[in-house]
Amino acid sequence: MEILTKNDLVRLVNEKISTQGIVTTMENDQEISAKKVSEKEFMMLVYSKITQDVAVFAMARYSKEDFFQS
Repeated sequence: MEILTKNDLVRLVNEKISTQGIVTTMENDQEISAKKVSEKEFMMLVYSKITQDVAVFAMARYSKEDFFQS
């Protein structure tokens, strides 16, 4: 697997969640993470610089109707 950058993770998250939302990233010596939150979806990818593995840390699809009944 090729070595990934923050931009690569952002691109992957944006491919999976195509709706508008906020993307945030964080990087340190050992890993890079990118997460995106939209009105109905959440996803976070974590890339290990040491092992070069990508993990889907969390992913959810939901709607307000899941929490509030009219």
